[in-house]
Amino acid sequence: MFPLFQYKFAVSPKSRQRFSVTQTLACTAAFCGLLIASTPAWSDSPQRLEGLDAPIVVRVSDEVFSPQSELQTETDVDCCILGVRNRGSADVNGTILINFVPSDENAKLQIRFQGHFVAHTQGNKGPATIHSRSKMAFDLGMVATFDHESGFTPGEPTGTVTPVESDRRISSSMPGLRGRLVHRVASRRMAETKHQVQQICIANARTELIKEMESRVHEQLQSANEKWAKLRSNLDGQPWYGKTPSLRFRSDDGYLVVHVNETDGAKVDADRLADSSELPPPNPNAMTEVLLDRQWVEANEDSGALLAYAASYPRLLSFTFQAATNYNLPHQKQGRWLVFTLKKPSETPVERAFVSAP
Repeated sequence: MFPLFQYKFAVSPKSRQRFSVTQTLACTAAFCGLLIASTPAWSDSPQRLEGLDAPIVVRVSDEVFSPQSELQTETDVDCCILGVRNRGSADVNGTILINFVPSDENAKLQIRFQGHFVAHTQGNKGPATIHSRSKMAFDLGMVATFDHESGFTPGEPTGTVTPVESDRRISSSMPGLRGRLVHRVASRRMAETKHQVQQICIANARTELIKEMESRVHEQLQSANEKWAKLRSNLDGQPWYGKTPSLRFRSDDGYLVVHVNETDGAKVDADRLADSSELPPPNPNAMTEVLLDRQWVEANEDSGALLAYAASYPRLLSFTFQAATNYNLPHQKQGRWLVFTLKKPSETPVERAFVSAP
């Protein structure tokens, strides 16, 4: 257990009173000590967007979800093209990019697999041997949908594989005139089937690349889902003061957006949630932001609900960062929202994926 923290804040002048509320809180994350350093004073009257639910919005950068990973592999090649068995090796050099994309339904991740595929093969047809080197650029993608119950579910891969370079040469096991004749016949046959062979090679490469992508993405999403299950359990166990919140997940360009309301578990009408244009613009240096509706804060300040949510905030974040560092969570008033920000650490390395709960 970490030392107990004390929070104090001043009430809006509308009440014509000033008093402080002190609440002791214990952070149970065994490896993260987090501190809210500023004490907000609510003085301006927020302009309420009438008829909207979800007084709390949590916005998480996709950098938390391991947005980029490099991939370098070498595999054996053994395939038959137009009756010629080709054997050799293939090198794959690529990058997997993961980004949240705008979606008003379930949150969505765009996963892209980009890079180059270089194959060196050798095939024999009678006395002729064909030596081939081909380089192809690939750009594959899939969309993964995020659901509160099941986590991430990948979709079907799509994309293109494009030839960049191709070099084929012929040798013969026969000497002299007969060898030259073999070379001439094989060269003519190779020219006639060039386009057909190229399309077969592209299709084969695409099949192998999709298998590689699906394998890597499945591994990453499975790991993320395991961590999400633990994080979800912790989220569901937050002190909501007798009310079960309803959570709705959306995504924006580069961010997972979680809307939290007080409907006691009832489903939220999407039309009653603030869309991206009604939220303050994301802080580019923020890893995570918590937005509190100012009118909701004023309505709940006597009960200390603001402090309870502020206390829950670092507890949730403890599952995405490594080890024993204190983070300051300053706030800003932006329109109807109070914005608490956890900035990207400049010196402490960030675990670029969910880490296991203690």
